[in-house]
Amino acid sequence: MKTSIQKGKEGEEFVNDLAYKSFFKYWCYPNPKDESGDKKEICDLLVLFKDICLIISVKNYKDSGNIDRHIKKTVKKSVSQIAGAERKLFNYNREIFIQHPDRKKEKFEKDKYKSIYRIAINVGEIVDFQLLEAKTKSGNYVTVLDREVFEIAMEYLDTIADFIKYLEKREELLGKLETSLLLGAEKDLLAMYLENQANFPKEILEADAQLVILDLENKWDDFEAEFKERIKEKKKEELASRAFDEYIETRLLGIENGPEVAKEFLSMNRFQRRLLSNTLLEFVEANKERSDNTIALRYFSLDNFGISFLFHGKNVSNENFLDVALQSLMIKSAQLRNYEEEHLLGISIDNQGEFWKVKYIPSREVTSEIEKYTDGIVEELGWFKNQKNTSIKTEEY
Repeated sequence: MKTSIQKGKEGEEFVNDLAYKSFFKYWCYPNPKDESGDKKEICDLLVLFKDICLIISVKNYKDSGNIDRHIKKTVKKSVSQIAGAERKLFNYNREIFIQHPDRKKEKFEKDKYKSIYRIAINVGEIVDFQLLEAKTKSGNYVTVLDREVFEIAMEYLDTIADFIKYLEKREELLGKLETSLLLGAEKDLLAMYLENQANFPKEILEADAQLVILDLENKWDDFEAEFKERIKEKKKEELASRAFDEYIETRLLGIENGPEVAKEFLSMNRFQRRLLSNTLLEFVEANKERSDNTIALRYFSLDNFGISFLFHGKNVSNENFLDVALQSLMIKSAQLRNYEEEHLLGISIDNQGEFWKVKYIPSREVTSEIEKYTDGIVEELGWFKNQKNTSIKTEEY
């Protein structure tokens, strides 16, 4: 017979494994402890990415058939743990130190995190009745998920950007439906969100009726059946983006300043990463037969990202030159677009498909002096004499 401790650890490992794949282990802190204080565990999983903090509590409770007992053992205990974790991390008047399994102790920079998401996950058996949300005593919102929904979410919303957007849209929808009736499981709610291009229908969000009955029973099954072929096609299209993720994780996270650059690339959602990686592959394919002294350029805007590709033959391999050339391409391209994109990303790649440089520049940091220097480099290289512009529109489903 398994003890509650064994069941708890199994539940936490299940959540951790999925979180590592979607959010990357580098930014996941399983069972973080107050290293400089009482040494007690703060929460089951802490995810810290840019200015985002996810506080996650995991319960692995078997349904007893008693709804009140089930809620007490899962939701209420998780909410209490999350509230305690938030108090310690953000409200204590002393410094809190935590430790990642692969790194040294580090100070928790509480002023860095502007967005806090509180998530309670019950990985025990699926029950007929499941709360979808709760609040701490201080009124902070807690998202409540079960095992099935979290597993599906980590497959279909497998980036921090996709997952956070769903949490926010979900909270908005449930706020509108406080006095309404929802028929179906949460996976049915997720199906409606996915088929509406990562959103919920306007007619529901803007409904002003006193009572709304949202009948979504079997919506997930219908979604999988209707979009079966498109889902298969999408998974094939995403292969390159997952290879790109692997490159970021294995090559960038292990070098100095690499994590800072990686964060900017990984702040993209899966759809954006897919467009980036597939465009990169097409760009390399179009130029790979050219001479070993070739340089080819491309810049494209993707929402708030300005992305530059610098292709070079194997004879163009001077690291200092590639660094200057890539930066010049990024800045001049953005300048010509009046810095419409806030985040400038750059990749230089050779005709063997190997990355040489990956760079990030916030457009706000480009000064007039940098622009002047860039103009000189571009003039010397003879770039931007003949430009071609193309627009492409595509959708997730």
